[in-house]
Amino acid sequence: MKNIFNNKYTYLLVSLVIAIWLFISVSAPGSLSTRDATSKQIRETSTKVVTVKDVALQPIVDNDKYFVTGYPSTVDVELTGTTSLVETTQKTKNFRVSLDLTGLDIGKHKVELKVTGLNKAIKYKVKPQYVNVNIQRKVERVFPIQIAFDENVIKSGYKVGRATANPDTVKVSGAKSEVNKVVQVVASVDIAKDVRSDVDKEALLQALDKDGKIVNVVLDPQTTHVTIPITVPSKKVTLKTKQTGTALEGYEYSLKLSTNSAVVYGDEDTIESLSELEIPVDITDIKETTTKKITLAKVFEKQIWEASPKTVEVTITVTKNSDSDTTTDETGNSTTTDNT
Repeated sequence: MKNIFNNKYTYLLVSLVIAIWLFISVSAPGSLSTRDATSKQIRETSTKVVTVKDVALQPIVDNDKYFVTGYPSTVDVELTGTTSLVETTQKTKNFRVSLDLTGLDIGKHKVELKVTGLNKAIKYKVKPQYVNVNIQRKVERVFPIQIAFDENVIKSGYKVGRATANPDTVKVSGAKSEVNKVVQVVASVDIAKDVRSDVDKEALLQALDKDGKIVNVVLDPQTTHVTIPITVPSKKVTLKTKQTGTALEGYEYSLKLSTNSAVVYGDEDTIESLSELEIPVDITDIKETTTKKITLAKVFEKQIWEASPKTVEVTITVTKNSDSDTTTDETGNSTTTDNT
């Protein structure tokens, strides 16, 4: 018997039996649920502290009558409780922090922040615990919207029309002392340098005091759509022809334009001084009826930038004198015909 227990094979057999028993114990149904139950028990009895950041602060006040300043928009809340409760609350954030101003008079107050909606088993601390507020009677006024932009960035020679805003008025509300500081509401428009076309964009509104500083008030709306017309100065002018060059001996010429007027565009001062454009037509070496196409902006490039129509046609009608090489008038001078 003694030899059996001292035999090494006996020890190996016993070790194998123990290993099999341990494997069966771990793998047996209920073993995992036992560990889960233990973990759950730990979560329900252990204590955890977390800080929920940037929780919205909700003031309780009659917004139609009062305007409140001084409080932060968000606060941090420290939660203490069992691990399961705290983690669930941290995820759901099913609580709120309120600033109850009910019953307080106009003026400055120090008010404690309260948390509602938490499980009673959770303790909390709000950071900050107190806030200083200033309660003032709310007033409203309507202001016209002023449009501000730098005209110096407009391309030289272009004309700026009357800027408009849609909507063109804004409601200003807030504490009476602040609203009374407002002297104008401005829509500042940033324009690209050398702009040559109409500006259409949304602009942020700002309420300004007499020194041009921003006033702490509420604007409704906060933006407006600004349109700034930018055009090239234009004017309708008469078109005429002027025969140039050397006429062939024995030929007569008449000139006829496809149109007798055009709208020209250019620098405002130059355009205003124009009443007509005299188009030079070279008839040198022309022996038969010819049509020439003339680009007005090219011919008058020192006076205009563009024209409508851009081009005109000049028909040069040529007549050969069959009786003589030249046509003479009553005074004996040779002539050519220029019909404008």
